[in-house]
Amino acid sequence: MNEEPAVSGRQGSPTRSARGDTLPWSRAVLRRKLRTIRVVFASSIAVTMLVSIALSWSNPSKLASAVIVSAGLSCLVAGATASAMTWPLDERMREIVGGSVFRSAIRKVVARGKTIPLDDDQRARASCFAVIAPDAYRLRTIGLTALTIAVLCVELPNGLDSSVRIHAFAAVYCAAIFVIWGVGITLTLRSIRLSEKYRAEHPVPVPVT
Repeated sequence: MNEEPAVSGRQGSPTRSARGDTLPWSRAVLRRKLRTIRVVFASSIAVTMLVSIALSWSNPSKLASAVIVSAGLSCLVAGATASAMTWPLDERMREIVGGSVFRSAIRKVVARGKTIPLDDDQRARASCFAVIAPDAYRLRTIGLTALTIAVLCVELPNGLDSSVRIHAFAAVYCAAIFVIWGVGITLTLRSIRLSEKYRAEHPVPVPVT
């Protein structure tokens, strides 16, 4: 039976890096960041809606399309904000899991529920990884959903104002985007659930002093 090789000592002990700073920020900071996403979305949708109404005032027939596009732009801003906020979590997770071979194994164990033999060092890394993973995946879910809505909102006016052929293309395009979003969200939600389960069953080891 092939055993998992040990993680190189050059990457540091996960138990030393698994103290209170396992997360790049506290739970309170995370909640503030989630509020920031909501504020950014609400602010951007208010501004873009006002601009759309002002630009469409002389042509009311275009108002519906302008409002839809404005909603899409607001979702684009919110999605980009969520994606940017995910970066520190992703960076911290990369630091914890170490080399690429171990990153793949740890992700499979924590986020996919796979049964892969891990040595003590790798199990410690997996426990630290599981502390961060659910929050990172939640932010990704928000970003993916917002960006998907943005794409749909930009495409929808083409289907409303164009020929039957464009109507059909827009319908197929939007359906394909929706299916891709559904698959992505389903897998991400599953990863959140499995990561939280692993976190509950495998607490972070006591740090080495």
